[in-house]
Amino acid sequence: MKTVLRSSEFRDLTFIREFPDNFAAAGGLRDTIYQTNLEGYTGDTREILLSGVCIEHRNIHHDRALALEVSHDFPFFKMHFELKGFSDYASKNKGSRDVAIYEGCHQLFYFPEVKGKLAYEARQRYTLEIKLTRPFLEKMMGPELGPLGIFAKGLQDNQPVLTGGRSLPILPAMRSVIHEILNCPYTAMLRKVYLEAKVTELLLMQLVQLEAYKEDVPGSVLRKGDAERILYVKELIEDNIQEPCSLIELAGRAGLNDFKLKKGFKEMFGNTVFGYMNQVRMEKAKLLLLEGKHSIADISFTVGYKNPQHFTAAFKKHFGYLPSELKS
Repeated sequence: MKTVLRSSEFRDLTFIREFPDNFAAAGGLRDTIYQTNLEGYTGDTREILLSGVCIEHRNIHHDRALALEVSHDFPFFKMHFELKGFSDYASKNKGSRDVAIYEGCHQLFYFPEVKGKLAYEARQRYTLEIKLTRPFLEKMMGPELGPLGIFAKGLQDNQPVLTGGRSLPILPAMRSVIHEILNCPYTAMLRKVYLEAKVTELLLMQLVQLEAYKEDVPGSVLRKGDAERILYVKELIEDNIQEPCSLIELAGRAGLNDFKLKKGFKEMFGNTVFGYMNQVRMEKAKLLLLEGKHSIADISFTVGYKNPQHFTAAFKKHFGYLPSELKS
């Protein structure tokens, strides 16, 4: 199993990465950090190999745009989360698909062959990319791969499959699982079991969102450019949880009327604007509680509640237990 990356910008840059069959690792798990230190491109990639799973967390700063020729000599089932940045893949395989993933979005795809060009913008790239082999998928989903839906047929027929016509937004619950993957508290075999479970949980979240997105498309109110504006609203919500914007303010800053914002937001995220806002606040509060460094009163203020009792009631309504129970 081999990946090859080449760049015409650097005459001597040919990166060849060979993987063991089925991403097998001695002892069941291998964790490696690779440094990138080229003119205009610096950062690191953390690679975790499990049996049937390759987790890659990239944190690379691009001072200028970069184009890479890429090829993989093995079937490619991938979960891709573009937390920061933008990636664009143009396929050179006949009958395959191009893949564009915007910041704050994710994609799920299966390619029997990968040969094409990757293009990255001049900005920071912060991504989580997870490759899964068929043996792992069969272990989790059964030999018929039924829970994979449209992907099951693609794997059975060895045909490329891509989720929808565009990348889908990363939901707050997905971000929580990503955080748990990147900050696993366990070691040795417990860590392997934990990461396999979290990868499976994250995959199921993608599949559920894909099904919801397919159901909403026939009644779409979105037009060209609207998706980007609604993604901007999503960023405004996430960046202003302490002092949240009103619906009218969000619509005005995004250049949308409030009707299109409400309908379009529900279409893209399967949630209302205020429902999503509450979800972001609660997921942020949960992460802060798990860190164990902050009081409940401080967390309440951080996520936009002036009264800790109101926060406690909202948290219990959302998760079904009190914040003090999680903190303890």
